[in-house]
Amino acid sequence: MELDAMDRISWVERRKVCGSAPVVGIKKEFEEFARDCVRLAEQADTPELREKLLNLAREWIRAVMTTSP
Repeated sequence: MELDAMDRISWVERRKVCGSAPVVGIKKEFEEFARDCVRLAEQADTPELREKLLNLAREWIRAVMTTSP
Protein backbone atom coordinates (compact mmCIF):
# COMPACT_ATOMS: atom_id res chain seq x y z
CA MET A 1 0.00 0.00 0.00
CA GLU A 2 1.44 3.36 -1.04
CA LEU A 3 1.70 6.11 1.53
CA ASP A 4 -0.02 9.40 0.78
CA ALA A 5 2.02 12.62 0.87
CA MET A 6 1.26 13.50 4.51
CA ASP A 7 2.10 9.97 5.67
CA ARG A 8 5.39 10.18 3.77
CA ILE A 9 6.28 13.50 5.39
CA SER A 10 5.58 12.04 8.83
CA TRP A 11 7.63 8.95 8.00
CA VAL A 12 10.62 11.01 6.87
CA GLU A 13 10.41 13.28 9.91
CA ARG A 14 10.27 10.32 12.31
CA ARG A 15 13.28 8.70 10.65
CA LYS A 16 15.28 11.94 10.77
CA VAL A 17 14.54 12.33 14.49
CA CYS A 18 15.57 8.75 15.15
CA GLY A 19 18.70 9.23 13.08
CA SER A 20 17.90 6.19 10.98
CA ALA A 21 17.27 7.80 7.61
CA PRO A 22 20.27 7.83 5.28
CA VAL A 23 20.52 11.02 3.26
CA VAL A 24 20.10 9.11 0.00
CA GLY A 25 16.78 7.73 1.26
CA ILE A 26 15.61 11.17 2.33
CA LYS A 27 16.54 12.63 -1.06
CA LYS A 28 14.53 9.90 -2.79
CA GLU A 29 11.56 10.67 -0.56
CA PHE A 30 11.83 14.39 -1.33
CA GLU A 31 11.97 13.61 -5.05
CA GLU A 32 8.82 11.53 -4.70
CA PHE A 33 7.10 14.41 -2.89
CA ALA A 34 8.02 16.67 -5.81
CA ARG A 35 6.61 14.16 -8.30
CA ASP A 36 3.41 13.96 -6.24
CA CYS A 37 3.06 17.73 -6.40
CA VAL A 38 3.53 17.74 -10.17
CA ARG A 39 0.95 14.96 -10.59
CA LEU A 40 -1.52 16.88 -8.44
CA ALA A 41 -0.80 20.09 -10.36
CA GLU A 42 -1.77 18.33 -13.57
CA GLN A 43 -5.17 17.63 -12.01
CA ALA A 44 -5.66 21.06 -10.38
CA ASP A 45 -9.00 22.75 -10.88
CA THR A 46 -7.62 26.29 -10.90
CA PRO A 47 -4.48 27.97 -12.22
CA GLU A 48 -3.78 29.25 -8.71
CA LEU A 49 -3.78 25.76 -7.20
CA ARG A 50 -1.66 24.48 -10.08
CA GLU A 51 0.92 27.22 -9.47
CA LYS A 52 1.01 26.56 -5.71
CA LEU A 53 1.60 22.86 -6.28
CA LEU A 54 4.34 23.52 -8.82
CA ASN A 55 6.00 25.94 -6.40
CA LEU A 56 5.85 23.27 -3.72
CA ALA A 57 7.45 20.78 -6.12
CA ARG A 58 10.25 23.30 -6.72
CA GLU A 59 10.78 23.59 -2.96
CA TRP A 60 11.07 19.81 -2.61
CA ILE A 61 13.62 19.73 -5.45
CA ARG A 62 15.53 22.56 -3.80
CA ALA A 63 15.57 20.50 -0.59
CA VAL A 64 17.02 17.57 -2.54
CA MET A 65 19.79 19.76 -3.90
CA THR A 66 20.66 21.32 -0.54
CA THR A 67 20.54 18.18 1.62
CA SER A 68 24.09 17.24 2.57
CA PRO A 69 25.37 13.84 1.50
